[in-house]
Amino acid sequence: FRLEETITIPESLLKVTETTFDGVKVMVLEPQSAQKQSAVPGLVFFHPGAFCVGSSGMALYIVWLHGKKVTSLSTCSYRLAPEHKFPAGLNDCLTATKYFIRHAKRYNVDPSRIGIAGESAGGNFATVVAMQLGQEETQYPALKLQVLLYPVTQSLMFTASAYKYAPCEALSVWDLAYITSLYLCGDRSKVDPALTNPYPAKLQGTHYMNYLDPSLLDPTLPPLPPGRRVRREDKVAGDNDIEMVLNPQVSPLLAEEEDIKGLPPAFITAMEFDALRDHAILYAKRLEQAGVKVKMVHYKTGYH
Repeated sequence: FRLEETITIPESLLKVTETTFDGVKVMVLEPQSAQKQSAVPGLVFFHPGAFCVGSSGMALYIVWLHGKKVTSLSTCSYRLAPEHKFPAGLNDCLTATKYFIRHAKRYNVDPSRIGIAGESAGGNFATVVAMQLGQEETQYPALKLQVLLYPVTQSLMFTASAYKYAPCEALSVWDLAYITSLYLCGDRSKVDPALTNPYPAKLQGTHYMNYLDPSLLDPTLPPLPPGRRVRREDKVAGDNDIEMVLNPQVSPLLAEEEDIKGLPPAFITAMEFDALRDHAILYAKRLEQAGVKVKMVHYKTGYH
């Protein structure tokens, strides 16, 4: 299922081309003014939508405001869960990004000035694609920057912002568990195990807790909730479930230090009234600790 946004921009200002990059459907957005310039910057954008729905509306706003050349992985671009579970969508994003870097000059884009961006679930894809490209040896220039708009950076547990703000949003804690289960498994089989939020206890004493407990990184943030008491009828998460969500391709916040060092500079936004607020804050802290240049903006009245 899909969620569409309709934004009308005159053809005299913007050229829109629907095409494929190595089999992945994309929408190329080219400001008409860029056709008369020397090579311009490029941006690969991954839309939001909880891994299951999507819209390219934000990319249209970006190209409208900045007059740069944008490649948007739009509503029909990366494959969507639950029909296409992890890692199908991620693989599509990686494939399309590599193609755009290789063929940048075809679109009058300077390959040394290409960035990557994503919003919410798309922010998760952007973080992981940036990591994977950083680990590969290639003859092409590295990404210039990463723009992460209130990204999903871990699927391991619910942090304080999930319990505090999810009841006020369209997304409840149950919805967050449901979305994660659809994305990782293609069904709702992991909803109940996720709702017990068992991992703080199971991972106590491991290095992962250093990345997950907001109070360890910033004393002004509340500590990690312990999770609710497990009831007899609960289906409790097992070791296989833990391995799934510890995968850095799912939870980039939990990647090893060597995979984070050397990542491109990052611009990250966090919204205060957002169940995912802590995701952005914690990931920004991890990047900073690894020596990555970060510009973090916390919108105190913003929401998801």
